[in-house]
Amino acid sequence: MKPLPSLTSLRLLALIAKHGSLSDAASHGGMTQSAVSRRLAALENILGVTLLQRHRRGAELTAAGADYLAAIGPALKSIEAATIELGLKERAAPLRIRVYTTFAARWLMPRLHEFQSAHPEIDVMLDTTVGPAGLSDGNVDVAIQYGDGDWGDVNAALLMEDRIEAVCSPMYAARHGEALRRGALGGLQLLQSRYLKSDWRDWADGAGVAIDNARLMTFSSSLLAYQAAVDGMGIAIGQVSLLRAELDSGALLAPFEKPLTRAAGFYLITARGLEPRRVSVFRRWIEREALSASSSEVERRPPAKLSAP
Repeated sequence: MKPLPSLTSLRLLALIAKHGSLSDAASHGGMTQSAVSRRLAALENILGVTLLQRHRRGAELTAAGADYLAAIGPALKSIEAATIELGLKERAAPLRIRVYTTFAARWLMPRLHEFQSAHPEIDVMLDTTVGPAGLSDGNVDVAIQYGDGDWGDVNAALLMEDRIEAVCSPMYAARHGEALRRGALGGLQLLQSRYLKSDWRDWADGAGVAIDNARLMTFSSSLLAYQAAVDGMGIAIGQVSLLRAELDSGALLAPFEKPLTRAAGFYLITARGLEPRRVSVFRRWIEREALSASSSEVERRPPAKLSAP
């Protein structure tokens, strides 16, 4: 079975028929005249037929070449039309991002306007469904997921390390200062998300703080737990990077200053293989934002305390 000719060679044949010269075909095809000549010679070799009659003023199709082009012309036009239509659909498709509500509200949303200002041609759709990181359902272009970075057959780029800290309002700290100084939170109100129930125990074990007999209030999201802490309802455990605005403003404080960094983090999940433009543009943007935020976070970190609180 003979190999099929390339679409590039067939398109060049159509260009020569239209413009009557190899040089014009090369100009419209984005290649050199010698490259066009080699392509057409290879095409003639595959077909075993002379397709072009070359002369001093240019080139024209032989009778066999004209008949061949007439036969394949409709197919070439169909391919061109389908390619243009697909490209238009791709450019018009929105960027669909699956992201946790808390991460979206505390980190992504304050920055997203910059992305949209730089790329107004890309519409963004946020999906805050808590679900698996897989993108195989076709309803999500990228996902931001918490975990260890191992989700199988996808690309996973670390955006933010898993760094948690106990935080409360200045009012709550003043009211329970003695317990905080003793590092014993028994009897105090601890705030947590139902998805991150191990955070308090992990942090307490690492910080050497007793939380036995503490009262727990559980929320449907970390976002609500953080707001409850701001409102003075108790002590929340949360991601330092997602609480940066409140920590900088003084709405929240870290009474122990004993952050715990675990071997997990927030990752950008993308499918392997060829990326649509909207995905590659967003990926490069968010990776730059994450790197900048991480650098700023390191500069803000106080030296580790060695003494007891």
